[in-house]
Amino acid sequence: MSTTPTLSAGMTRRRSRRAGAVARLALLAALPWLTHCATAPSMQGVEPSYALPPAEPGALEAAIMLELDGTPGHSGVLLVEQNALAFAYRAATAAAAQHSLDVQ
Repeated sequence: MSTTPTLSAGMTRRRSRRAGAVARLALLAALPWLTHCATAPSMQGVEPSYALPPAEPGALEAAIMLELDGTPGHSGVLLVEQNALAFAYRAATAAAAQHSLDVQ
């Protein structure tokens, strides 16, 4: 009779989990070094761009300043909760812009 030790199903699962965890940890540890292998594209021949100079105040700025009523410390930011109304405000603002749009 052979007395070969056999692993129970529970021990096999534990070893498999441990091996998977070690493999994931090794990959996680190697990722920072792997990202250094990639190089950034060449910037040779790329024309630099610059911001536009400030423009003269237009009708849109005058309307916003009138709404703020010269209150120091306040901005022209307006929180709009309805999607359709927010879109309408953006569209109207874009249509009234005379120089450029600074949007996020």
